[in-house]
Amino acid sequence: MINKTSLLKHIDIRLFTVLLLLLSFSLGEVYRHLLVIIAIIGIYLLIGRYKSLSKEAGVRFLILIFLCIWVPMLIALIDAAYLERSASVTGRFLIFPLAGIVLLYWILRPGMEQKLLWGTIGIVMFWTIDALIQFRWGHDILGNPAYASGRLTGTFSKWPHVGVILAIFLPVYLEGLYQLSLKSRWSWLLILPVLVVILLGGGRSSWLLTMVALILYFTYFKKLGRQFSWRRGILLGLISIILFTVTTLNVDWLSQRVNSTLGIFSDDFKSFSLATSKRPPIWSTALNMSMQHWINGVGPRAFQSSYRQYSTMPDDPFLKQPAGHPHLYVLEVAAETGLIGITGYIAFFILVIRHMRNTMHTRYSSIIPWGLAGLVAAFPLSSTMSFYAYFSSSLIWTLFIIYIALSRPLNHPQRYTTKDGIQFEKAVEKFNSTSATQ
Repeated sequence: MINKTSLLKHIDIRLFTVLLLLLSFSLGEVYRHLLVIIAIIGIYLLIGRYKSLSKEAGVRFLILIFLCIWVPMLIALIDAAYLERSASVTGRFLIFPLAGIVLLYWILRPGMEQKLLWGTIGIVMFWTIDALIQFRWGHDILGNPAYASGRLTGTFSKWPHVGVILAIFLPVYLEGLYQLSLKSRWSWLLILPVLVVILLGGGRSSWLLTMVALILYFTYFKKLGRQFSWRRGILLGLISIILFTVTTLNVDWLSQRVNSTLGIFSDDFKSFSLATSKRPPIWSTALNMSMQHWINGVGPRAFQSSYRQYSTMPDDPFLKQPAGHPHLYVLEVAAETGLIGITGYIAFFILVIRHMRNTMHTRYSSIIPWGLAGLVAAFPLSSTMSFYAYFSSSLIWTLFIIYIALSRPLNHPQRYTTKDGIQFEKAVEKFNSTSATQ
């Protein structure tokens, strides 16, 4: 019989909070509520401990890269086409640094990285198994059906985002598999079910992000001088090709989607349009919008309301129902925040990549996959979601906050000797002791 008192004593509330936040992205709007609650605590912390926070290198770096994205959004409000919505989105973005302060200063801490890694591996495997159940029986363990075309959604319910999310988390998952492979050489086979779900997710963007994630991770892998068995790699590659081929040939909608995707290399416009889900008119409109408002754009999330005004094609199929976003992050940033936004977007990537390079050959190098996951999530050619939308922006900032927090001892190893840190330790101990006596 499980001892309740003993179990409660060993619950790590910090770890539980972070894992719940990651899992909540597949639980509808739960992630929004969690981030708002954490951000409210961040306001209290900011007011009470501004001086000590301003000395924290991790907090300063988070604020710096946040301003690269947020200041252009703020400037875009000057003549925003849809001021009410743009102002709402710009104000909402303040949740991320506020929540980040709490995660950096109180919750995430040195020594947590291994447990967090294994917990995240468990979440990724749960998403994978759940999606495979949906593929086999038509609905997942929560009763969610597959997307209308047959594409998998998993616990992400209405939209087939499971493939994109798995692709984003791939660098972290691969790091876990590498550490498992030190004990069992066949651990790398656990990558296969994840890749199959990404394939069955049916998203071309998720396929692209998977390639980006693999390239980034193996670049990191080689930079660290890790040993790689080419024989084992070739064998895994052959198994993957056979598995993907068999899957594609036996799933009609997937076979059609793969064949149409090959049209991206065609010089025929219709084939290219079909391969890109008929998005050339959207991209053309976004490009025209960015040229007409090249300094500061039309405002965050104002693309849809401005679409008809800047459409360049008389037979544009999206004139009746304008697209919600440009379906390319780089075009979205250009159209909605202009050249100022693009400059900030580039600066954001430069600062993050430089930070990771400085972390590469330190004892915290194993934390870099979290930063790589963030880079995949913010990749300029990502097209499924909107860069400024609540879901995608929340995921991007959560991943970068985790990376910064876990690599923070590199910058400021004394952070947990602060008064706040001691108070939080006492609060956790009090919670555990109270729960254990109940």
